[in-house]
Amino acid sequence: MAMSRIVHRLVAGVVCLAAFWAAGCASGTTAHTRIGGRPVVYRSSAGKDPSVKVVSQDTATFEVGQFKFTVDRTQVTWGPNQALALPGNWKRIELIDHGTYVEVQADGRTLGEIRPAA
Repeated sequence: MAMSRIVHRLVAGVVCLAAFWAAGCASGTTAHTRIGGRPVVYRSSAGKDPSVKVVSQDTATFEVGQFKFTVDRTQVTWGPNQALALPGNWKRIELIDHGTYVEVQADGRTLGEIRPAA
């Protein structure tokens, strides 16, 4: 009898955790493209829906709310004269929207942040 209650509570706990996990994942938004054959991924946990315009195989522009930035093989650019150089041998770029800024990562390493113009 006691074992049955423990199993039921364990199952209920797992079901609750799975529901919270699914709800959290469902609220996130992603957008993908490829630059020079390599993946560029935008992620937002705030549910902001990005607009991605692929200019060529080498360039794409992302627009998300107050943020607008362009990614090419060598850099990320935004605003007036703002740029962040990318490593020459990058394999994957991730743009992670934190609400007030976008974190730029290359191969899991943070390179810098994109902040809206003041």
